[in-house]
Amino acid sequence: MGIDPGLATYGWCLSDQGEGLLYVPQKAGFYCTKKRQGISPSADFMARSNQLTDWVWELLSEHEPDFVVAEAFSYPRHARSAVMLAAGYTVTLTACRMLQIPFLQINRTVVLDHYEIDRKARGARQRKKLIKDGIMAKVDELWPGLEGLPRAKAKREHPADAVVSIQCAVALENFLLRLETARVNNDVVLVE
Repeated sequence: MGIDPGLATYGWCLSDQGEGLLYVPQKAGFYCTKKRQGISPSADFMARSNQLTDWVWELLSEHEPDFVVAEAFSYPRHARSAVMLAAGYTVTLTACRMLQIPFLQINRTVVLDHYEIDRKARGARQRKKLIKDGIMAKVDELWPGLEGLPRAKAKREHPADAVVSIQCAVALENFLLRLETARVNNDVVLVE
């Protein structure tokens, strides 16, 4: 299972193993938590975290993936974004450890290089848009009828990131070794 964790929007993709290390995406989707009005930010954060915890636990328990892979945790410029992103990773890591599902992270540059997506645009916003558009275009090209992939561009981004995380991780030479290390240690392993 590939994931794109976050507290506000959480994308996922379930893949089945084909020949060798080829994984074929079968289903994709996303989950959104809504900001609650009229309560404090800390109460809202806890309510959304609880909601996400229940949903991730249900997702992983239902599908029982052999492993979970996500893009490596990045460090956003704003504290609020970092907290929201960390919540998604923490919920996922906790569920994986409790269910004894290996959790792997893949370096973002590996993903971009694998799909030959240009990262040289000027300015952070332009570069980010170019990367997002490039990833979504690759997913649409390779798996045009992927079940559960939303139509709205803003929501497509998260399952699309989950799809490419799993595809790129399994394509790496050291993937099986890293997967076994994660399985044995019941810990997060970086694949690069």
